[in-house]
Amino acid sequence: KRDGCIQSVGKVFSSYLKGGLADGENVGGLTAFALIALLEAGIDKNDPAVVNGFTCLSKQQTNADTYTLTVMAYAYTLYNVDSPKRGQIMAELEARTRVPNPGQKHWIREEEEKKEKDSNYFYWRAPSAEVEMTAYVLMAYIAGGQEGAVSTAQPVVQWLTKQRNAQGGFSSTQDTVVALQALSMYATLVYQGGLDISVRVDTPSKSYQTGINDSNSLVLTTGGT
Repeated sequence: KRDGCIQSVGKVFSSYLKGGLADGENVGGLTAFALIALLEAGIDKNDPAVVNGFTCLSKQQTNADTYTLTVMAYAYTLYNVDSPKRGQIMAELEARTRVPNPGQKHWIREEEEKKEKDSNYFYWRAPSAEVEMTAYVLMAYIAGGQEGAVSTAQPVVQWLTKQRNAQGGFSSTQDTVVALQALSMYATLVYQGGLDISVRVDTPSKSYQTGINDSNSLVLTTGGT
Protein backbone atom coordinates (compact mmCIF):
# COMPACT_ATOMS: atom_id res chain seq x y z
CA LYS A 1 0.00 0.00 0.00
CA ARG A 2 1.05 3.64 -0.38
CA ASP A 3 1.58 4.00 3.36
CA GLY A 4 4.13 1.18 3.29
CA CYS A 5 1.91 -1.33 5.09
CA ILE A 6 1.43 -4.86 3.75
CA GLN A 7 -2.15 -6.02 3.42
CA SER A 8 -3.15 -9.66 3.32
CA VAL A 9 -4.59 -10.82 -0.02
CA GLY A 10 -6.26 -14.21 -0.52
CA LYS A 11 -6.36 -17.12 1.88
CA VAL A 12 -3.97 -19.75 3.19
CA PHE A 13 -5.84 -23.02 3.42
CA SER A 14 -3.27 -24.99 5.41
CA SER A 15 -3.33 -23.94 9.06
CA TYR A 16 0.12 -25.51 9.47
CA LEU A 17 1.60 -22.75 7.29
CA LYS A 18 -0.13 -19.79 8.87
CA GLY A 19 1.82 -19.51 12.09
CA GLY A 20 0.97 -16.58 14.30
CA LEU A 21 -0.09 -14.51 11.30
CA ALA A 22 -3.36 -16.36 10.89
CA ASP A 23 -5.24 -13.10 11.49
CA GLY A 24 -5.36 -11.35 8.12
CA GLU A 25 -5.97 -8.00 9.83
CA ASN A 26 -2.58 -8.08 11.56
CA VAL A 27 -1.04 -5.28 9.47
CA GLY A 28 1.91 -4.69 11.80
CA GLY A 29 2.88 -8.35 12.00
CA LEU A 30 2.48 -8.98 8.27
CA THR A 31 4.47 -5.85 7.36
CA ALA A 32 7.26 -6.79 9.77
CA PHE A 33 7.27 -10.33 8.36
CA ALA A 34 7.71 -8.97 4.81
CA LEU A 35 10.44 -6.58 5.92
CA ILE A 36 12.37 -9.42 7.55
CA ALA A 37 12.25 -11.33 4.25
CA LEU A 38 13.53 -8.30 2.33
CA LEU A 39 16.38 -7.54 4.74
CA GLU A 40 17.47 -11.18 5.04
CA ALA A 41 17.52 -11.34 1.24
CA GLY A 42 20.03 -8.48 1.17
CA ILE A 43 17.74 -5.66 -0.01
CA ASP A 44 19.32 -2.29 0.79
CA LYS A 45 17.98 -0.59 3.92
CA ASN A 46 17.46 2.59 1.90
CA ASP A 47 15.27 0.87 -0.68
CA PRO A 48 11.87 2.66 -0.82
CA ALA A 49 10.00 -0.55 -0.03
CA VAL A 50 12.03 -1.00 3.16
CA VAL A 51 11.87 2.66 4.21
CA ASN A 52 8.11 2.84 3.61
CA GLY A 53 7.60 -0.43 5.44
CA PHE A 54 9.31 0.87 8.57
CA THR A 55 7.33 4.09 8.27
CA CYS A 56 4.26 1.87 8.59
CA LEU A 57 5.74 0.03 11.59
CA SER A 58 6.65 3.29 13.31
CA LYS A 59 2.93 4.04 13.56
CA GLN A 60 2.12 0.72 15.22
CA GLN A 61 1.51 0.85 18.95
CA THR A 62 3.93 -0.84 21.35
CA ASN A 63 0.89 -2.17 23.26
CA ALA A 64 0.00 -4.39 20.29
CA ASP A 65 -0.44 -8.13 20.74
CA THR A 66 2.68 -10.01 21.77
CA TYR A 67 3.06 -11.93 18.50
CA THR A 68 3.16 -8.71 16.49
CA LEU A 69 5.74 -7.22 18.85
CA THR A 70 8.04 -10.23 18.56
CA VAL A 71 8.12 -10.04 14.75
CA MET A 72 8.57 -6.27 14.85
CA ALA A 73 11.45 -6.66 17.33
CA TYR A 74 13.42 -8.85 14.95
CA ALA A 75 12.61 -6.63 11.95
CA TYR A 76 13.90 -3.54 13.78
CA THR A 77 16.99 -5.44 14.93
CA LEU A 78 17.86 -6.18 11.30
CA TYR A 79 17.13 -2.61 10.26
CA ASN A 80 18.69 -0.60 13.10
CA VAL A 81 19.58 -2.26 16.38
CA ASP A 82 19.91 1.16 18.04
CA SER A 83 16.48 2.37 16.95
CA PRO A 84 14.46 4.02 19.77
CA LYS A 85 11.38 2.19 18.49
CA ARG A 86 13.20 -1.13 18.86
CA GLY A 87 14.14 -0.17 22.42
CA GLN A 88 10.49 0.50 23.25
CA ILE A 89 9.38 -2.80 21.76
CA MET A 90 12.05 -4.81 23.58
CA ALA A 91 11.17 -3.13 26.88
CA GLU A 92 7.51 -4.04 26.39
CA LEU A 93 8.43 -7.63 25.55
CA GLU A 94 10.58 -7.92 28.67
CA ALA A 95 7.56 -6.84 30.70
CA ARG A 96 5.57 -9.70 29.14
CA THR A 97 8.19 -12.41 29.72
CA ARG A 98 7.04 -15.73 31.16
CA VAL A 99 9.45 -17.68 33.40
CA PRO A 100 8.05 -21.24 33.71
CA ASN A 101 11.19 -22.62 35.37
CA PRO A 102 14.48 -21.18 36.64
CA GLY A 103 16.85 -20.49 33.75
CA GLN A 104 14.08 -20.43 31.13
CA LYS A 105 11.87 -17.75 29.62
CA HIS A 106 9.44 -17.42 26.73
CA TRP A 107 6.43 -15.49 25.48
CA ILE A 108 2.79 -16.52 25.09
CA ARG A 109 -0.30 -15.22 23.36
CA GLU A 110 -2.60 -13.20 25.59
CA GLU A 111 -5.62 -15.37 24.83
CA GLU A 112 -3.71 -18.48 25.90
CA GLU A 113 -2.68 -17.20 29.32
CA LYS A 114 -5.70 -18.66 31.10
CA LYS A 115 -5.29 -21.95 29.23
CA GLU A 116 -1.63 -22.44 30.03
CA LYS A 117 -0.92 -26.07 30.81
CA ASP A 118 0.46 -27.42 34.03
CA SER A 119 4.24 -27.32 33.50
CA ASN A 120 4.54 -30.58 35.50
CA TYR A 121 2.88 -32.48 32.66
CA PHE A 122 5.96 -34.14 31.15
CA TYR A 123 4.77 -34.53 27.56
CA TRP A 124 3.22 -31.08 27.10
CA ARG A 125 4.78 -28.75 24.54
CA ALA A 126 3.91 -25.14 23.85
CA PRO A 127 1.56 -24.20 20.97
CA SER A 128 3.36 -23.56 17.69
CA ALA A 129 2.68 -19.80 17.67
CA GLU A 130 4.42 -19.44 21.03
CA VAL A 131 7.48 -21.32 19.81
CA GLU A 132 7.53 -19.01 16.80
CA MET A 133 7.16 -15.87 18.94
CA THR A 134 9.93 -16.91 21.29
CA ALA A 135 12.21 -17.72 18.35
CA TYR A 136 11.72 -14.21 16.95
CA VAL A 137 12.74 -12.70 20.29
CA LEU A 138 15.79 -14.96 20.37
CA MET A 139 16.86 -13.64 16.97
CA ALA A 140 16.21 -10.08 18.15
CA TYR A 141 18.55 -10.75 21.07
CA ILE A 142 21.46 -12.09 19.06
CA ALA A 143 21.35 -10.37 15.64
CA GLY A 144 23.38 -7.23 15.08
CA GLY A 145 26.41 -8.09 17.20
CA GLN A 146 24.89 -7.00 20.50
CA GLU A 147 27.02 -7.06 23.63
CA GLY A 148 26.14 -9.82 26.10
CA ALA A 149 23.93 -11.58 23.55
CA VAL A 150 24.96 -15.09 24.61
CA SER A 151 24.00 -14.71 28.27
CA THR A 152 20.83 -12.78 27.44
CA ALA A 153 19.67 -15.40 24.97
CA GLN A 154 20.54 -18.50 26.99
CA PRO A 155 17.26 -18.76 29.00
CA VAL A 156 15.31 -18.48 25.73
CA VAL A 157 17.42 -21.21 24.14
CA GLN A 158 16.85 -23.44 27.17
CA TRP A 159 13.07 -23.11 26.82
CA LEU A 160 13.05 -23.54 23.04
CA THR A 161 15.11 -26.72 23.06
CA LYS A 162 12.68 -28.31 25.51
CA GLN A 163 9.83 -27.84 23.00
CA ARG A 164 11.43 -29.99 20.29
CA ASN A 165 9.82 -33.29 19.40
CA ALA A 166 11.55 -36.65 19.00
CA GLN A 167 12.34 -35.94 15.33
CA GLY A 168 14.14 -32.69 16.13
CA GLY A 169 11.39 -30.37 14.90
CA PHE A 170 8.53 -28.59 16.65
CA SER A 171 4.74 -28.49 16.32
CA SER A 172 4.25 -27.23 12.76
CA THR A 173 6.03 -26.16 9.59
CA GLN A 174 6.11 -22.47 10.46
CA ASP A 175 7.42 -22.69 14.01
CA THR A 176 9.99 -25.33 13.05
CA VAL A 177 11.46 -23.11 10.32
CA VAL A 178 11.70 -20.04 12.56
CA ALA A 179 12.89 -21.88 15.67
CA LEU A 180 15.62 -23.79 13.81
CA GLN A 181 16.80 -20.54 12.23
CA ALA A 182 17.00 -18.90 15.66
CA LEU A 183 18.80 -21.86 17.25
CA SER A 184 21.21 -22.00 14.30
CA MET A 185 22.03 -18.31 14.78
CA TYR A 186 22.69 -18.96 18.45
CA ALA A 187 24.84 -22.00 17.67
CA THR A 188 26.92 -19.91 15.27
CA LEU A 189 27.36 -17.29 17.97
CA VAL A 190 28.63 -19.69 20.63
CA TYR A 191 30.47 -22.18 18.42
CA GLN A 192 34.16 -22.55 19.26
CA GLY A 193 35.12 -25.64 17.24
CA GLY A 194 36.89 -28.80 18.26
CA LEU A 195 33.80 -30.50 19.68
CA ASP A 196 34.53 -33.94 21.11
CA ILE A 197 32.03 -35.33 23.64
CA SER A 198 31.37 -38.88 24.72
CA VAL A 199 27.80 -39.62 25.83
CA ARG A 200 26.67 -42.74 27.71
CA VAL A 201 23.06 -43.53 28.56
CA ASP A 202 22.25 -46.34 30.99
CA THR A 203 18.81 -47.83 31.60
CA PRO A 204 17.81 -50.94 33.57
CA SER A 205 17.56 -52.93 30.35
CA LYS A 206 20.37 -51.60 28.16
CA SER A 207 23.18 -49.10 27.73
CA TYR A 208 24.07 -46.88 24.82
CA GLN A 209 27.23 -44.91 24.13
CA THR A 210 28.05 -42.54 21.30
CA GLY A 211 30.39 -39.72 20.43
CA ILE A 212 29.50 -36.20 19.32
CA ASN A 213 31.98 -34.27 17.23
CA ASP A 214 32.12 -31.54 14.59
CA SER A 215 31.03 -33.90 11.83
CA ASN A 216 27.84 -35.22 13.47
CA SER A 217 26.83 -32.56 16.02
CA LEU A 218 23.86 -31.42 13.93
CA VAL A 219 22.70 -34.93 13.01
CA LEU A 220 19.82 -36.57 14.89
CA THR A 221 21.21 -39.64 16.67
CA THR A 222 19.01 -42.46 17.93
CA GLY A 223 20.10 -45.05 20.48
CA GLY A 224 20.62 -48.73 19.90
CA THR A 225 21.54 -51.64 22.07
